[in-house]
Amino acid sequence: MVDTSGKLKYYLIEENQVISEFNPENPIEKVFPNKSGTKCICIDNTGCGYMYNPVDDSMALIPNFSATVTKAIWDVSHPNMFITYDKGKLNTYLFMATSLDGPTILHLSRFNKIEDIDLNNQGVETTIHRDLTPILLKNGYIYTHSPSEGVRGEYLATHSYISSWRGNNDTEDGHYTYFLQNMAIQNFRECFNVISLVNEETSLKM
Repeated sequence: MVDTSGKLKYYLIEENQVISEFNPENPIEKVFPNKSGTKCICIDNTGCGYMYNPVDDSMALIPNFSATVTKAIWDVSHPNMFITYDKGKLNTYLFMATSLDGPTILHLSRFNKIEDIDLNNQGVETTIHRDLTPILLKNGYIYTHSPSEGVRGEYLATHSYISSWRGNNDTEDGHYTYFLQNMAIQNFRECFNVISLVNEETSLKM
């Protein structure tokens, strides 16, 4: 919870006491913890967004973060993936606990060709109607709600082809697109899986 002074406090109900407290330089105004509370997206009074980890008391800044973000949602099936919502725009992020720069957050992009992997690609946005309110994220599929249409859903731009992949029955171009999207979201297991299905010429491109 966040108290009136903008401190983030972790409260243990069973013992009826505060067990951890985070007091940043700028007061926190909004928090969006994951289900277990081990990762928490914080937005302070300057509009800066970052992820706080109470386990090791570390912080990781969220790149390309908009000061007008109103919501962040964790993917219930992917413990390190989350989105931010800002006026009909969804941006997808991935937390990496280990990297050459220490704990860091990636703004997920989309690769169109294998050469894009080595470039500093810009994060890709998913656009939804402003009347829709995002309520749940699961495996890259965002569920939204509106008073007129109820609950509906769609895949994020970062996952747009993953749901359409037909395994052995897909085309070589389909395998290639599937491989690139999984590379972009760091799902390396599926990258290896698809390589085993393609011919030698296509696998060399991957």
